[in-house]
Amino acid sequence: MEESVDREAKAAAALRAYRDALARAEALEKQEAVARKALADWLRRLEQPKSKGGVLDRREATEQGQAAISNLHEARLALSNATAELDAAYHTLVTLDGGLDFLRGEIALDKAGGLKE
Repeated sequence: MEESVDREAKAAAALRAYRDALARAEALEKQEAVARKALADWLRRLEQPKSKGGVLDRREATEQGQAAISNLHEARLALSNATAELDAAYHTLVTLDGGLDFLRGEIALDKAGGLKE
């Protein structure tokens, strides 16, 4: 009985960790999209003539471009790390799922190993 309670507590903690990792990954996906859009906007401004809102100062444009590239790089690195955490949390859930029927009500594992909501 105590073993079952311990296993359920571990599964509940693993499920919380998975949900937290998923929330982080989703937030970082949005941050990465914003950074990607900022870089695309910067590139578009470079290509526009000055009369239509294009780049006026080359040094300022270079600094903006470097900042956009840096922000995108940081967002992608953070997303990569969050994805690794999400994957680890998923594998913990899969490991614990074998002995827990209540977990099946929380998440459904498909045959390919992914999650269904």
